[in-house]
Amino acid sequence: GNGVQGNLDTISFMQDVAKKESLNPKVREFALHILSLYNTTSHNYLDECMAIGDFVKNHVPYVRDPSTSELLQSPIMMIEQLETRGVSYGDCDDMTLLIACLIISMGGEPYFRAVRYSNNFGHYNQIYIVVKDRNLRDNKDMRVAIDAIMKDESIGYEVPHASGDDFGIV
Repeated sequence: GNGVQGNLDTISFMQDVAKKESLNPKVREFALHILSLYNTTSHNYLDECMAIGDFVKNHVPYVRDPSTSELLQSPIMMIEQLETRGVSYGDCDDMTLLIACLIISMGGEPYFRAVRYSNNFGHYNQIYIVVKDRNLRDNKDMRVAIDAIMKDESIGYEVPHASGDDFGIV
């Protein structure tokens, strides 16, 4: 499908896949592998999410879908490729779905953030992950964008956009 309805259909499909595939033990095992690589501190949810995002940013080079279709790759398949050859290729949907699965497997509750670059209406141009957490020390709500497609930016960078919507997954 094209336009906004096509976007919403894709997001709905991604929500289903993220919920289902995050239950595979292989996903949690790989998420734990990433946390140990990054030596994240215990009980730091945002650190864990940023480590996962950074890993995907650095190990999943961007490759476009065929112009004729919207392909969505299985996160499990991408994890198997990362395990065997250290790299897996994908577009923003693939990276976002993989990150969502890894975060959900760790007990997190990521959101899909779909944005439009130039206007407030019409189809979305980009999708990435947002995570939210309440910092108990100063009781502030924290929000971090995890956009693995932005290879030159650090995790947390969010491309300026005209409008966008958050979609809960779990």
